[in-house]
Parts: sequence; C-alpha cells; structure tokens
Amino acid sequence: PLSRKRRAATIFVPLLRAAEREIVVSMAYFIPVGGVLGQLLKAVRRGVRVIVIVPAQSDVRSVRWASRHIYEKLLRRGIEIHERQDQMLHSKVMVVDGQWSIIGSCNLDPRSLRVNLEYLGVMHSTKFSAVVRDVCAYEMQHSQQITLDDCQKRRWWERWRDWLAWTMRRIL
Repeated sequence: PLSRKRRAATIFVPLLRAAEREIVVSMAYFIPVGGVLGQLLKAVRRGVRVIVIVPAQSDVRSVRWASRHIYEKLLRRGIEIHERQDQMLHSKVMVVDGQWSIIGSCNLDPRSLRVNLEYLGVMHSTKFSAVVRDVCAYEMQHSQQITLDDCQKRRWWERWRDWLAWTMRRIL
C-alpha cells in the first residue's frame, strides 16, 4: 500500500479524466481528496454529469460529517448528491460513460485512496455497466437528492462539527 503505483487513485484518476458523458459513484464512505476530487470537478467543467450516491446514515458518523462538509462545494460546482434513505448503503462502485465499471473494496476516502491495500475490479463492458448503473438507479429512487438549500439550513454547530471532521479526514 505504501507504493504510489499500487494506490487505488491510480485506477480512479485516469477513468475520471477520460469521462465524456456521465460518472455515477455509489460509495459507503465519500471523502474525495487529491487527484480524485480534482478529476471529479474537472469532469463537471467538461460537461460530464457526475452523480454521487452515499448513505444518509453511516456506521461511522465522523465520515458522514466530513463528507457533508464538502457537499456545498460539490453542489455549487454541479455534482449531484443523493443520500440513500432507510438503510446503510455499503456499495463501492463507479460507472463511467456506461462502458467502464469499478467494483471492489475501495471507498473514495483518504484511507482507501492512499493507505489501505484495496481490491478493485475494473470491467470494460457496456452490458455489465448497464447492470451496475441500474442498481445505482434503484439506490437513487430510494434516496433524497441534496440541495444547496439543505446545506445552508444546517445549524452552526453542525457546520462546525462537519468542518472539524473534515480536518481529520486523513485518519478517518
């Protein structure tokens, strides 16, 4: 895991950079950093639709708080965020342009991207990607789409707590 060549970001970044139409991300823990965050934002600027599905309730509250800290930034730049309601979402998948799918043990968080030794299966198949995209569509049907208004309605102490969790993102 300490080798830069084996980090999960070396898989995600090139696929995000190559996206032309749509990126769908469904992750249990979503705290994008570094090149992954940069490529998600660049994709939106290129006109790529970026959809993120995360759990409304997480088994690790501090991760949820850190994730919520960056919602407003992501929403302002055009990334759609959906929080899965009523059950824990534990998927770790990404579909790029309906052609590429990534499934594995890796979340988009600092530990998974930079420290942990993760397994990633990368498939280049429109049929397989369609199945994964359908599962993501099902998750979105059971989600609440987050808006800028939702972010701005958070209480001062929730914003502070979320910011504090964000500052500790590297150890979460």
